Amino acid sequence: MKTKLKRKKPKLNNYNEVVENVLNSISRHSGFSPERIRSEGDHHTVQWRRLAMYVLSTHFDWPLRSIGEAFNQSSQTCYNGTRQFEELLEGEETSHYYRPVVNKVIEDLDL
Repeated sequence: MKTKLKRKKPKLNNYNEVVENVLNSISRHSGFSPERIRSEGDHHTVQWRRLAMYVLSTHFDWPLRSIGEAFNQSSQTCYNGTRQFEELLEGEETSHYYRPVVNKVIEDLDL
């Protein structure tokens, strides 16, 4: 039986820098400012915020608690957001719109 380890906050000196890079990349593709994407009261930027959470979760393997701290959200909200964004990526009607943006954001971060 495999023991499941509890994931911890990533050991990065540039924790805030990574979040800012993700938000800046999404900002370039969405047209919204990083502050507006991060704000929780703006319904126009929900999908872009979910994209940021998804990228941090999948590309950087960050735990949901750390992502929640970066966006002032609970880990449950982050879980629901990333799950809903994954459904958009798998959907026939929406994947053609979101998949290229995800790839561009990850490409920006890898440069």
